[in-house]
Amino acid sequence: MEAIVSTMKDPQKLLLKIAVDSADGDKVKINLPLSIIKVLINDGNLKIGDGDIVSKLDFDLIFSLIDKGVIGKLVEVNSSNGDRVSVFVE
Repeated sequence: MEAIVSTMKDPQKLLLKIAVDSADGDKVKINLPLSIIKVLINDGNLKIGDGDIVSKLDFDLIFSLIDKGVIGKLVEVNSSNGDRVSVFVE
């Protein structure tokens, strides 16, 4: 895992990046400010493709790591059917 703990950065300047590569060949990349991602997830409005792999991510844990100053690649998931999801914070 490439995540590192850094000096605290201004949360308003952090970007959460989610990259999804599906087994079907679909590719989705989201690069949004952390504050917007939090609102979308809390409202249940973050839907990516037909798959359900992103909904299985523990965003409470991801946000907790970010609040502690962890940046870089936080999560990488490879499903048994070939889907791949990566979550970064910068």
